[in-house]
Amino acid sequence: KFVITNNNDFNWRRAKISVNEKYAYELDLLGSGETYEIGARLFTDGNHDRFNPTEVEPRDIRIYVREPSSDDWYGELN
Repeated sequence: KFVITNNNDFNWRRAKISVNEKYAYELDLLGSGETYEIGARLFTDGNHDRFNPTEVEPRDIRIYVREPSSDDWYGELN
């Protein structure tokens, strides 16, 4: 599983987390100061294939967060 903590002073809304720039998982909300645990097999690619950590090493994890007051991307965290 992956453990993600929002250390920002604002809530993350519509956050997208990617592994190896191929598999993704989306969160509606991760509140400021909250920690969220995500099972590795919940990450899927565009073909609905699941990330399998016993076969593929997670080399790159990125978190994309939307701007709190608009639809623009706020930033990319990794």
